[in-house]
This record gives sequence, C-alpha cells and structure tokens, in this order.
Amino acid sequence: MFLLIGVLPPSIDSLKGTVYYLASDELEGRFTGSRGERLAREYIAKKLKSYGYDVKLQPFDALVSLEPVEYERKFLIFKKPRTYLRVNGKSYRLGRDFLPLSFSDDGEASAEAVFVGWGISDSTYNEYEGVDVKGKVVVLFRYTHPDSSKYDGFAPIPTKLRIAREKGAAAVILVNPPDHEDELRPLRARDLQNSGIVAVMVKRSVARDILGVSLDTLYERMRRLEKVSFATGKRVDVGVKLRKKYVKAYNVVAVLPGRTRRWIGLGAHYDHLGWGGPGSGSLRPDTHAVHHGADDNASGVALVLEIARTWAKEKPERTLVFMFWSGEEIGLLGSKHFVEHPVLPLDSAVVYLNYDMVGRMRDSSFSVLGAYSGKGLDSLINRVVVRHGYKLNLGTGAVGPSDHTSFYLKGVPVTHFFTGAHEDYHKPSDTPEKVNYAGILAIARITDEILDSLMVVPGFEYVKVKEKGPRGGRMGKLKVKLGIIPAYASREKGVKVEGVVPGRPAEMAGIMAGDVIISIGGKSINNIHDYIDALMRYKPGDRTVVTVKRGGQTVDLEVVFPK
Repeated sequence: MFLLIGVLPPSIDSLKGTVYYLASDELEGRFTGSRGERLAREYIAKKLKSYGYDVKLQPFDALVSLEPVEYERKFLIFKKPRTYLRVNGKSYRLGRDFLPLSFSDDGEASAEAVFVGWGISDSTYNEYEGVDVKGKVVVLFRYTHPDSSKYDGFAPIPTKLRIAREKGAAAVILVNPPDHEDELRPLRARDLQNSGIVAVMVKRSVARDILGVSLDTLYERMRRLEKVSFATGKRVDVGVKLRKKYVKAYNVVAVLPGRTRRWIGLGAHYDHLGWGGPGSGSLRPDTHAVHHGADDNASGVALVLEIARTWAKEKPERTLVFMFWSGEEIGLLGSKHFVEHPVLPLDSAVVYLNYDMVGRMRDSSFSVLGAYSGKGLDSLINRVVVRHGYKLNLGTGAVGPSDHTSFYLKGVPVTHFFTGAHEDYHKPSDTPEKVNYAGILAIARITDEILDSLMVVPGFEYVKVKEKGPRGGRMGKLKVKLGIIPAYASREKGVKVEGVVPGRPAEMAGIMAGDVIISIGGKSINNIHDYIDALMRYKPGDRTVVTVKRGGQTVDLEVVFPK
C-alpha cells in the first residue's frame, strides 16, 4: 500500500460533527430550496473554505411543489374560479371533496358524466363498449380488478388517462373503490407530466352524487366482470389550474488543482425530505415531522467533506473536484445540471465517485455499484477493499436512483458507495445516533487509498454495462424492450432519451441520446406511462416505427424487436 505523504487521516469526530448538525432539528430535513437546506449549504461551504478551498455555488431552478389555483383575479372586484368541480350546479370543496391529479393538464370541461368502471379496454373485456364518451367526463374507479392479474396493466392512473384521452373524453374523474381508504391522492411535483387531459380525484360521497347508485353494489357487479358502464345524465363542470412552484437550488463545488488536466470527482447529495407529508417521498406520509436524513444523506456529505479535509494540503497528480448536490430527492436535479454545465470538461474526467447512504454498514460489508462502467475499475476497487479486510458487493448495473447516474449517462465511469437499505429509510427515524461512524470512517480510509491508486493509473475505458432487468412492475411485464434510459425528470411532452443501451433495438434503429420519443406505431407518447403502454402491444419478432423529435425535426425510425 502506498499513501501520499502528508495526507491527513480521516477523523471520526469530524464525521460525527457533520452528521449531527446536518440531521439536527434546526435544519428541518433539508428540503430542496428550504431554509434548512440553505443552512446545510452554508455549513458545507464554510467547512470547505476553512480547509482552504475556493468554493463555487452552482444555481439551478427546481420544481418543488404543485398547488391548485382556486381563484384567479381578473379585474379588481371579479375573481374567476380556476380549479373547481360542480355536479348539476352543486359546488364541491377543493382539498376536502376533490383534488386535481398531479398528472392533470390545466383546462376546463363541461359535459355529461359517463361511468366506465376501471376503464379496462382490451379484446377480452372492454368497459368503454356501448357507451359514448367523446367530449364527455369519464368517471373511473382507481386501481383494477382485485381478483385477476390479467388486467393489472390498466391499474396505473396515467394509463387510465391515456385511454380516456384516446377515446375522446374531455376530462376524467377518479374515485377509490369501496375496498380502499377514501383518501384523495396528494399532489406531487415529481409526478408532473403531460397527460393531455383534465383530471381530478373525488371522495366517494361526490362519486355517489354523480353516479346516483350504490358504489358497493356497483363494485360487486364489476368484480363479477359484469359490464356496468352507463351515462349518468348528470352534468359536470370541472376546471384545473396548477401553480408550479420553482425555487433556486444550489450545488456546492470545490476544486483541488492537480498537475494534469485529468480530474476525479467525489460527490454526495445534501438535500432530504424536509418535514415529509403527502407527496414528499416519505414512507410515513401521514406524519408531519422532521425527516432527519442522517444516513440519507448526511453520511455521504460527511464522508466527502472529510476526504476534502484530508487532501486539502496536497498537490495531487490529478485534480480532485468535491461536489455536493441539491435536488437529488426530486429527480437528481443538481447532478443533471452539473453534467450539462460542468466546471471542468467531462471528457477529461477519470471517474466519478458517489456516496449516498454510507452510514449503516453491517457485518463489515458494503456495496459499490457501477464499477463495471470503467474497464479495470472494478478490480482496482476490489483489491483495495479486500486489502482492508472488508466484504464488497460489486453491483451489476450503472443506472440507479442516485447522482452517479447523471455522470454515467454522459460517458464518465462511475462508482456508487452504499451500505444498504434499512427500516428508517425516508422516515423521521433516520437519526444520527443510529449511524455507524466506524463504518463511514472505514469507507473514507478505503477512498483515500483508491484515490492514491487513481492518481497513477492511465485511466479507464468507458463501458456501457448491461443493466439488471426490472424485477417487477409494468416494465417487468414487457415482452420486448426498446433499450433506452428515459430522462424521468424531463418536463418535455414525450419521452426524452437520456441514454441508449448498446446492442438493443433503439441503438440498431438509430435512436440517440437527446431524442424525444413522441410516437410508437402511430400511438402518441405524452409521458413514460404512454411509452410503456405502447410497448406492451409488441412481442419478439414484431416491427414498428418510432417517431422522435431531434434538433427541431421529426424523424421516423424503424425498430425491430428481435426474436
């Protein structure tokens, strides 16, 4: 083992001090753009400056919430309703009787309501058959048939909206069936997408007013697969206007100059879930409490800050860039912004090392994901970890729900250090006293030695690794795969391609990163759910045409799904 002379040893007290502050009640869960996150940012910047770094703040806009606009003032004494629901002239209360869906477009509709069950529409069972929904307000039960997995594909809300839109409906009203809680789905900024239709969710009391029949009786008939679709004779007036709240968020970046143009990045996100609540990502959404985020991800921030401290007085062969991300919890926003506006050229990056949830090491074991994205990177890391006496799990893919993904999709080899999930994940109970500080210290020491090795290796050939297929959900039920990595946080209409998997149909057809898929086989694609629905129609051996937007032009590409 060769360590650079002068590198300070990591300190467990320093690690503890950072985690206990970032995860304190004072910082209120560090939600993106909040006062608590600002305090965290100031703490990180102050620490880096005290080590001698020139700190740069990289600003970007982050969508953090959706709020329904109930009234909009048109003149001095006149307010026009914008988000409303009326049935035969009777008005209902926003937030108590109904809420817009996050997937809804802004707009208004006034038409007769038509009930179509779960909205199932296939060759074996079609609840739209025999009823005219064109220009009407479609009323649907949420979920799908509880006794048959055959219709699971019709359960997602965006699928219900897409089918209603394609049938010509003007709006959609969704209600929970009698065997579920009578709760309104909260608005979530991360769900915002182009559905192409106005959509709200109502309490069951409102649904009874619209349908005029017992929901229990109706539901029992539906479970027997009786067709119960009907025109209600009730007129519904519905409007949706969503206010999109953006905040200014900031990445924190510090550079330790090296002797060459090549650089190594180390990063961790410092945002978390704030006070939690519906739509926040909390696994205790009914609990309004500080989500401390000690492991997720005060632990990663503490580690990267400690590496910055220990190397601060060095003159390394290669430049080290220390990066602290905002907006990770709402779509990897900070790291995505950075790779589009890097402080150093991405083509000179040797590797990006990501640390997210490194505070719960158990049994002297941890994971490093993405290491196969650099030829030889996996073996380098494995040698160091084994030499320190720890057990290593080298995960197979390189795409995952953390900031390394942003770099990998731009052609940079990556690693993602992770000590595993636990029962406190995304809950208020992720607190500092539960963190394994000796485990963080061990990964920090291992990182020091990895950096030592990275200073002298020529570099790593970038490898597009095979991603581990989905274990469940609708993606797992597809018979064919196009082979793209969608840009989930994109707000464009369609599905933006963030990356293309080598050797798969998308690459063979000429689909490229940056393309926006707007149609598959003539079916319009507004969002990721439309994309999955479209692919469900195909089997191995089929051909189709995928239409993409590319640089202001529309391009048709023939795709072949191999047998």
